[in-house]
Amino acid sequence: MHGDVTVTFSGFVATTPTLFTSGSGTDFTSFRIAQTRRYLDRERGEWVDGRTLWFTVKAFKHVARNVATSLHKGDPVVVSGRLSVDEWTGPDGPRTSLVVEATSLGHDLTLGESRFARTVHRREDTGTAALDAAEGAVEEEAPADEEHLATV
Repeated sequence: MHGDVTVTFSGFVATTPTLFTSGSGTDFTSFRIAQTRRYLDRERGEWVDGRTLWFTVKAFKHVARNVATSLHKGDPVVVSGRLSVDEWTGPDGPRTSLVVEATSLGHDLTLGESRFARTVHRREDTGTAALDAAEGAVEEEAPADEEHLATV
């Protein structure tokens, strides 16, 4: 949408992703990500940690269910989404929190490996999209043919 600030960043899942259902029946997941920049201090000749940034990440509807199933505390992730700032007054005075409504997210494959399983969405008789949680509803992608990869 016009005027939105879109960000993409990597970090580590700092809190267990928790699935909630809003009063209107919409599923959403919320969790925190910590991102610490490392840089080379040329004067000391060593790598040092910079300031840690904390983000609250929220995902909605079917993405919320996928996140709650797939991500765990400590996982390295990449997140892309709309940035906003929540402001409130706490016991210690004014507080702010960076919030990202995720439009895409997943494991950071520069730090490990992952296995992908596509979710299949089915239409119910009511005409609304629903995630079919039945055992046969998840289809795994077939492994890539090594010969095909060699020719690509």
